[in-house]
Amino acid sequence: MECLITYKFEEIEILSTIRLGIGRIIVVGDRPNVPSSKIFKNLGIEIEEKASKIKPGSKIGEIVHGVLDMISSAREKGNEPIILLPHDRRISIGMYIAACIEKTKIIAVESGEKIKIEEVPIFPFVALKYNELFVLNEIFRQKDSGREKISTKSLFSGIKRNENIDMLYTSLREPGGDESVSVYRQLLRILDRLKELNLVEKYEYGRSVNWELTEFGEIFQKSQS
Repeated sequence: MECLITYKFEEIEILSTIRLGIGRIIVVGDRPNVPSSKIFKNLGIEIEEKASKIKPGSKIGEIVHGVLDMISSAREKGNEPIILLPHDRRISIGMYIAACIEKTKIIAVESGEKIKIEEVPIFPFVALKYNELFVLNEIFRQKDSGREKISTKSLFSGIKRNENIDMLYTSLREPGGDESVSVYRQLLRILDRLKELNLVEKYEYGRSVNWELTEFGEIFQKSQS
C-alpha cells in the first residue's frame, strides 16, 4: 500500500494524489491539526497525525532525521512511502534529502487552474566505497566515544589498535616497503576524498590536523547505519 508523507494538510492537493493508490496519509509537523474529512473516510484512507519537531525554522538536519524515521516506520508497517513536498522551502529541502537518501518516490503538486502532480527526480547521492564508509564510521565512532578532537593520528591509532588496517583497502595490499607509512598515506587519501564530497571538514591546529563530520556527513552516516 502506498503511504503519503506530507507536512501540513492541504486537502485539495492531497485529494489530487489519491489516483496514485494512496491508502494511508501521514501528516507531520509540531501541530499537524488535521481536520476530519468524510471524503477520506469514505475512500477508506487512513489519516495519521504525527507530531514532530519538523516546523519552519528547524535545522535541515533535524528535518532529514525526522523524515528518515517516518520513512523507516512506514516501511516496517508494509507501506511504500511517497513524499509530497510542501510549500515551505526549508522543510521541502529536508524532506527531499531524506527521500533521496532512502530512494523514495517524491512528488510536488502545482496549484493553478488545474492541479498538476509532478514526480520529482531523485538526486543521485554519492555511493561510497566500503573503505570510505569505514573511515566515515570511524570518525563517528570516536566522536560518539567522547573524543573532542579527532586527528589523523587518532584515527590511524584507532584503526591499528582494532586491527582494521585491511578495511582501508578495496583490494589486497601489496607487500613491501614501510607498512605504517603506506597505510597512513592511504588513510589520508580516503580523508581527502571524503572532504571533496563534503562529508567531512578539515581543521589544522599547528602541526595537528583534525576532522569533523559535516551536517551532511552526519545525515549520510546515519542513513547507512
